[in-house]
Amino acid sequence: MKQARTVGSPQGLPANMVGDQILQLLAKHWKRLLGGVCILFVLLFGYFLLHYRATVVNQSAYAALTKLWDAEGELMPQKNGLAKFLILIEEAIANNKNSGLGAFLLMEKANAYLQAQNYQEALPLMDEALQAMPAGFIKDLYVLKKLLVSVTAAEEDGKNAAFTELESFAIRSDTDAAVKKMALYFLHKRYWQQKDFERAIAFGKKFLEVAQSMAGGDSYQFSRLSEIVTANLALITP
Repeated sequence: MKQARTVGSPQGLPANMVGDQILQLLAKHWKRLLGGVCILFVLLFGYFLLHYRATVVNQSAYAALTKLWDAEGELMPQKNGLAKFLILIEEAIANNKNSGLGAFLLMEKANAYLQAQNYQEALPLMDEALQAMPAGFIKDLYVLKKLLVSVTAAEEDGKNAAFTELESFAIRSDTDAAVKKMALYFLHKRYWQQKDFERAIAFGKKFLEVAQSMAGGDSYQFSRLSEIVTANLALITP
């Protein structure tokens, strides 16, 4: 069955694409950690989809991406579907080398490997795509996705290092506030579940600081998460 794509215009395309992909990733690998936070992502992407404007939109690349999205739902469930889908992606990349959406074509290739749980191929492609993206909300959203993939891909003894990188991203001053908020909530939730209350308190407080700084445009879902974090902190803060 094809996944619905609710892209209203080429300008809104990248946010919708990463929204679908990160939801798939989190549903597959982070179910215990994130729980109902997927609803938060849907609302957040829908909000920013209305405000995002690409600096360069190549109609050929846009057409190639929509073709890939249509093909993805048909080919990936099939036997040898990944190989067939990768052929289409390589053609799209070759035909749109100078497109402003080239980085998103690379991300589509990385996502194909992610669906096959081939992290060794996916992660370098994500790094390459990120280098080609302009700074801003969309790039930070993809960085968060890449960091979540890194945590998923890491062996058990390497997960702490992967989470350390995620922590650094979450507290960086230049990380987009909305993305920072998501990362901080994930970290608070993770350490709360692990009963590492010292870190749960630290990231919970940072989450609330960012939430308060964005209060003027806060969504209901983020407000609800703020209530959850506040309640958790009340239980564990001395």
